[in-house]
Amino acid sequence: MNKKNYEIVDSTEKLEKAIERVRQAQKNSLLLLRNKSIKYFLRRQLRQTRTEFPLQSSRSRKPAWAL
Repeated sequence: MNKKNYEIVDSTEKLEKAIERVRQAQKNSLLLLRNKSIKYFLRRQLRQTRTEFPLQSSRSRKPAWAL
């Protein structure tokens, strides 16, 4: 198992750096979560649209002049 080594915080400068790292990690995780939820929503919408309006394959489609 990968063991993490954490730096000991014994001054205000180290504390500020640690807090900044935590804030950056939170921002990155929120962006990742938002991107995943957007992709999920778009896939769901596409799947629903395909069931409501089935696409014809190009082979079975009649030419415009044959209509």
